[in-house]
Amino acid sequence: MYSSQSLAFAWGQWVRGAFTALVLLLIPLRLGAQVIARWDFAEGAQGWTGNFYVANLQVTGDGLTFDSTGNDPWIEGPAVNYPAAGQVRVRIRMRSDADPAGELFYGPVFQAADSVRFTVIADGGWHEYNLVLPALGNGARLRLDPAGKPGRITVAWIEAELLPVIEPPELRAPTPPPADGEWAAVISAGELQLRHRGDRWGAYEIWIGDTRMGTGQDHDVIGIMEDGEIQWLELDQAQLTLTSTALGGFQERCSIPTPGGNLLNLSRRFDPGTTDGYFRVSAGIQARRSAQLLHLPWITLFPGLSAFGAGKAQAVFAGLEYLTDEPSSSTLDLRGPAHDRRVPDPLKITFPLMAIAAGGRYVGLSWEPSAYFAPIFDSPDRTFDTNAHLMALWAPTVGGDRPEGNLFALGPSPLEAGVTRTVRANILGGFGESVVPAVQQVCGLIGFPDLPELAMDQAGTTELLAHGWLDSDAHEDGLWRHAVWGGNFSPAPAADAPWFMTRLAQETTDSSLAERLQLGIERALERLAPTDPNFNSGVSHVRPPIAPMLFGRLEQYLEARAAHAQHLLETAFDMRGLVVYQPGATDYGQGHFENHANGLTATTMHSILETATLTGDRVLIAGALNLLDRQTHYYRNSEPRGA
Repeated sequence: MYSSQSLAFAWGQWVRGAFTALVLLLIPLRLGAQVIARWDFAEGAQGWTGNFYVANLQVTGDGLTFDSTGNDPWIEGPAVNYPAAGQVRVRIRMRSDADPAGELFYGPVFQAADSVRFTVIADGGWHEYNLVLPALGNGARLRLDPAGKPGRITVAWIEAELLPVIEPPELRAPTPPPADGEWAAVISAGELQLRHRGDRWGAYEIWIGDTRMGTGQDHDVIGIMEDGEIQWLELDQAQLTLTSTALGGFQERCSIPTPGGNLLNLSRRFDPGTTDGYFRVSAGIQARRSAQLLHLPWITLFPGLSAFGAGKAQAVFAGLEYLTDEPSSSTLDLRGPAHDRRVPDPLKITFPLMAIAAGGRYVGLSWEPSAYFAPIFDSPDRTFDTNAHLMALWAPTVGGDRPEGNLFALGPSPLEAGVTRTVRANILGGFGESVVPAVQQVCGLIGFPDLPELAMDQAGTTELLAHGWLDSDAHEDGLWRHAVWGGNFSPAPAADAPWFMTRLAQETTDSSLAERLQLGIERALERLAPTDPNFNSGVSHVRPPIAPMLFGRLEQYLEARAAHAQHLLETAFDMRGLVVYQPGATDYGQGHFENHANGLTATTMHSILETATLTGDRVLIAGALNLLDRQTHYYRNSEPRGA
């Protein structure tokens, strides 16, 4: 079982098996990045300048030093003629005590689409950041946005390198399993079974009851670099050793010689979990001598292969995909290169789970977050072009020399001699019409993360919130903006502002701050009176009906709510009991296959149900519950959409 801390994405002895002749795919390419431009700021600013939010810019022995005054500070450099082809790696050495928000813009002109965001370690110490950019061409410039808040920043140097082109290996689909397989090993966890043919690495299948649900990958390839040359090692030629474990599972092992005389020992262990429905997987690699690892497929699964195929009832890649029988990485909801969500930044993954449901069963993969791999999801599988789906954990992780979206890294990472590098995961499976049972199962396995410790105590939090309501740019003379974002949100009366400030005035021990809050409450109520006497407005996303309970006019508020709810019951829903989407100037429904969605309907339903609860009106309650039954019938086991 994972600890709850394993959800915070931060970031055995080996036995050598005998091996037969091993196929080596040698690419005659020497890796070596070519430096295109370098700015050592200890020697001068060299054409780099700051914008209005950069103060006290000066050259020191440490580099280019300046103060961020907040908002959007940046420094930008001179134009450089970069090669027309080839990716560029920009290396930055910097220290900062501002905030973690970093971004690098590139091109002849700066625009949001041409930038890379990165996380700054804002502890005041020196750190290096590697960012990979596309081909830049002539006249391109760089702009470094090192922070979004006030702080002291020093940039020691910035270097741009042309990266070599690495030709990826041929990706071979797994061997279709034979109709009547003979199994060297079979293990069970309730109805979930893992069956291994025993003839080569990765030749296993996933079954639920008497139904095959998918396979492993028996044509895995490892990529390493020796003496500057890339070598792709095909594991299907290595002799497999398959042994049983003390926990009722099995372990597959093989040893891979390299042309340079190194030896890589691989192991993958599968054990039944402590409850039915999952197998614990522990995969490892060890090198006899230090090695440079370019690619390592820890686990590769093909749900649906020689089973239910490329279709599905539902799929989830938590934080990125929640699908019906539709493709992942779709351009319907996200256009441009960012639509490819096969290999995402780990920060976008909200929960360590990939799962596919089909035919009343589901199969999934969960993992213990690690800096040694990146999760990969493709449904249906267009990576290997199988009639199935792809779920995998491949090294290295995203970041550095592996940009988001890249199946393979642009450069190697070190593998220390004699050190076993291990990752852990779970293969899941069971019965269910949706992926919800998989989510429930993983919640039970890994638990929930600990609540974060607040950086401030209650008094400090109260003071910060109070100044936010009173002194931030969101407030303007008793009016508030939903967000401070250019001219997108105008200040308006807000009924939630005075009741939030009422709570803060009660909490604070600062009498002068309490007095200011009270004045703010009075001004907010004055502003509300002409246009919103019943306190329906607000700037919060979630607005419980507290203001009329605190400030009066509750009866009028409930009467208005009841009339509005009845109007919604009569006019907002079609004959099916669904809310039909009406596009505005921008059609946000153009990527959806229907003209309604459960999230869209839920917003209206919530208002009606809350009103029925507040008023106790039996007619309204009956109408709301009848409509709710129709929603749950229509949207049962569907994907959350259109909120």
